[in-house]
Amino acid sequence: MTATRVLLISDTHLSRTRPYAVPNFAAVIAHVAATEPDLVVNTGDIVLDDPDDLDDHRYAHELHTRLTSPWRVVPGNHDVGDGPPEPWQDQPVDEDRLARFREVWGDDRWSLDIGAWRLIGLDSQLFASALTDEDDAQRAWLRDRLTEADGGPTGVFLHKPLLIRDPAEGGHGSSTVPDEARTEVLDLLDLGDVRFVASGHLHQHRSHHVGGRVHVWAPTTAFLRGPGSTSPLGGTRRSGVVELELREDGFSWQTIRPAGLVDVDIDQLRAGYESLRFVPPSPIDEA
Repeated sequence: MTATRVLLISDTHLSRTRPYAVPNFAAVIAHVAATEPDLVVNTGDIVLDDPDDLDDHRYAHELHTRLTSPWRVVPGNHDVGDGPPEPWQDQPVDEDRLARFREVWGDDRWSLDIGAWRLIGLDSQLFASALTDEDDAQRAWLRDRLTEADGGPTGVFLHKPLLIRDPAEGGHGSSTVPDEARTEVLDLLDLGDVRFVASGHLHQHRSHHVGGRVHVWAPTTAFLRGPGSTSPLGGTRRSGVVELELREDGFSWQTIRPAGLVDVDIDQLRAGYESLRFVPPSPIDEA
């Protein structure tokens, strides 16, 4: 039985002027060339950390064009601005930031039929945001894509996890989609045969079963946050990628560490600055 291989990458944090994560992304590019997955999906925080830096978007896009397999992206909080309750750097998702993303990357949501599977990419930043019309439109679009799938196996990709451990939980702030959006989004997913939900954002890997589906957290390819290899949220802090193998009768996944990928401590990079955007530039020389 032929399987479809999807390489899941996340939190690449790319920038021309502060290229701390570019060497690790080069390792991802080499891994893709060597293994030839059918699809690469980046679940967001594509650019360093400023959604208003147009050059970071353009440079990150240029790097993605070097991938030798088809690829798709969904936006993270550093790409289009953050959702509630407390947007990072006081940069909420808004019309200008969303338009900037779409100008460079195209649609912030997508649906793709590959093999027996339907794969759906979502903009998690819109859930419960002030962009009510965009949020409503995405939910209606998601409903249509799920009902059109006619019961076939479906996978969903978004930046922020829908939950940490339990659908009824709360109080995780910006670590997940907003509490007030979770129940409705999960109810929408129940309209289809959603086998897995893949996300990033937390810079750690974890997979767990909730409500009949698997929630897979992709590790970062850029840098790690927090001390130690284990997190209070239950994940493992180690840079890497996830390979999903999709078959007509099921799926499997494994975490992979491409050759040349290294763990980088963000606190050492920040050197006391509140954010990497404030660290003096050190542009990459590509002459």
